[in-house]
Amino acid sequence: CEEPKQRATEFLASIPWIHDAIILTPRGESRKLRSLGEFTPKWAKGAKQSKQFSFESYLGTILIRGVAVPVFDFFDRRESREEILVLNRFKMGFLKQFSPLGPTDDPRHLFGHFFFRVEQYSGNVALLEEILSCPPDWLKGVGDREKQQRHLEERVLLQFFQRFDLIADPEFEGARFKVDKD
Repeated sequence: CEEPKQRATEFLASIPWIHDAIILTPRGESRKLRSLGEFTPKWAKGAKQSKQFSFESYLGTILIRGVAVPVFDFFDRRESREEILVLNRFKMGFLKQFSPLGPTDDPRHLFGHFFFRVEQYSGNVALLEEILSCPPDWLKGVGDREKQQRHLEERVLLQFFQRFDLIADPEFEGARFKVDKD
């Protein structure tokens, strides 16, 4: 259907600060941008390579009004987020980082601004029961409860924390576009 494609193209072309924009699309949903025809994946022959965007979430660029706008994917815990976010990269704001230690946390687990904790499942009845009472899909695939417990007792839980606030720019510029499911 051409109508959603046309709406998306018109929406992106209407953004006055497109030369300063980045586009965020939920992980696994970039195919919706690719259908616009002006998308160049980072792996495509002739794609402009940039050290500025040399990380995994960088997907490529989409050409809008002659401007190659970088496209990134992001992880969203919600089950389905069907919108594209367009942000002015110079007016998003900044992250203010804090110590990740809580009032009862052991400072020996602090490494710079990161908190690491490793817990063994074996011998930790409370930790085992917590995960076995409502096992995630990857654990269900191991077998019945007894097999799940044996599997976990050979593993550890690695927790990694950091704490920060997003301080929005007072002149924040951004837009979102709801995309169709298909």
